[in-house]
Amino acid sequence: MSLNLATLGREKEVKEENELKKEEISQIIEQIKEEMRTKPFLALSLQYHSFQKIIELVIEQDLVNQDGLN
Repeated sequence: MSLNLATLGREKEVKEENELKKEEISQIIEQIKEEMRTKPFLALSLQYHSFQKIIELVIEQDLVNQDGLN
C-alpha cells in the first residue's frame, strides 16, 4: 500500500513540475510575440535564446517524466 502512495505522490510531483515548465514556456512565447511586435530586429536574437530555453525545458520535462514514471 505504501508503494502505491509513494508512486501516486511522485506522479503528482511530476505533473506539478510539468505544469510549471508549461507555464514558463508559455511566458517565453508571449515575450517573443511582444518583442516581435515592438522590436522586430531585436526579437530575432531573443527568439534564438528563447527557443534554446524552450528546448532545454522540454528535454528536462521529458527526463522528469521518464524518471517519474519508471
